[in-house]
Amino acid sequence: FTHKAWHDASDTIGKIRYPMIGDPSGTVTRNFKNMRKGQGLADRGTFLVDPDGVIQLVEITPEGVGRS
Repeated sequence: FTHKAWHDASDTIGKIRYPMIGDPSGTVTRNFKNMRKGQGLADRGTFLVDPDGVIQLVEITPEGVGRS
C-alpha cells in the first residue's frame, strides 16, 4: 500500500508507466535471494526487470545505510 500512496501523492511518481510491486508474502524476496538469513526480513532492494523478464539492474542497500 505504501507504493500506491506514494504514486497517488507524487506528481512525479504518478507519471511512471511501469508497475511497482510489494511483497507481503516474501515470495519475490526469497526468489531474488534478498532475504536476511535467519531474520525473515528483506534487505531494501530495487530490481529493474525489462519487458522480456530479464533483470537489468539490482541495487541492494545494506542494513544501516539510508537511501532516498
